[in-house]
This record gives sequence, C-alpha cells and structure tokens, in this order.
Amino acid sequence: PLPSAAPMPPEKLRVDNPWNLPMTGAWKFKLTRGQIIDGQFAPSAGPTPGVSCSSAQTGNPPENAFDGLTDTRWCASGPDLPAWLQADLGAPHKVTGVTVIWERPTEKYRFQIEGSLDGKAWTTLAVSPKAGLTSGPVRVILRDSRYIRVTVLGTSAGGWASIRECAIHYTENGADVAWRPRKQIAPSAAHNDDFA
Repeated sequence: PLPSAAPMPPEKLRVDNPWNLPMTGAWKFKLTRGQIIDGQFAPSAGPTPGVSCSSAQTGNPPENAFDGLTDTRWCASGPDLPAWLQADLGAPHKVTGVTVIWERPTEKYRFQIEGSLDGKAWTTLAVSPKAGLTSGPVRVILRDSRYIRVTVLGTSAGGWASIRECAIHYTENGADVAWRPRKQIAPSAAHNDDFA
C-alpha cells in the first residue's frame, strides 16, 4: 500500500509497488532527488566521490581542495581543531608525497598526514614540526595507501583549518601522478518522466 500523504522516492515506489498503481485518479510524479534521462533515473549531484572532511564551511566544500584552482578552498565549518580532509584514491597506491597550499600563505600550520588501506586503521606518513609549516611539498613515508587524510592540529595565528589545494602524488607505471577525484557526470538535459 502507498502512503497517501507522504512523498516517496521513485526507487522505493518502484521497488515496493512495481507499477501496480490504481488507474483511477490523476497520477503525477515529480522527481525531487534526481531525474529521468533517456529512460534511466539519474540521481542529483551530491558530494564528490572520493572526498570527505570532518566539517565544511558553506561554500567551501572539501572537493575545492582538489580542483586544481588556488582561488577556491576547503575550510572547516569552525575553529575547532583537529579538523581533517580525506581522499579515497580508489585503490591502493604507493604515495610519494603530498603538496599542501594553505589558505594563508604566511601562517604556519601544524598537521599530520595519515594513510590507510581500509579507511579504519591509519598509519602516520608525515607530521609537521611543532612550529608548523607554510605551504609546499611534504615528504611522506612511502607506503601503500588507498585513503589519505590531512589533519590540521593548529595554526600560528589561531585560524581555521583551510586548504586551497592538496595534491596527493603517487607512482603509476613509473610516472608521477597527482590524484584528482572523479568528476560526477552532470545530466546533459532534463527529461520529464514519461508518466508525468
């Protein structure tokens, strides 16, 4: 049975009631979390796959730290530390280094970089000196990792955790690769459900 007043996502509607709807009355479907494109349901764009963080300030999501642009940034949602930025490389890789460009180039940031094969058990790959570091490349312990996490522990001026760019380098087929998250494919054109 269908609930009469509550909206229901199309995938639930179709799974629980595979087109066994009464033919009386007027039926209209409005997709609120996606759309039908060429006969297939396409979910709305959400967070960028492979990128996460402890928190994000509105307008400064974690994917900004991996977009190749220094005029965008990831910023934690407040001053509370530690705050972290994490990347899922999709498969284990021998990580050779991480380059971090902080929001404030003259401020020194205290941080640690960790790697993990499963996203649960973490190994420290690098730790900044107690005085902190400014932007630039960071040497890491070479280790196979699928997940890389940069955790901000403090700043010299008391600022928030904020990274303009984070380039994770690994070797693949003998070449240096700077990891980038997979782009979500945006629907090219909206298509109304044939049943609307």
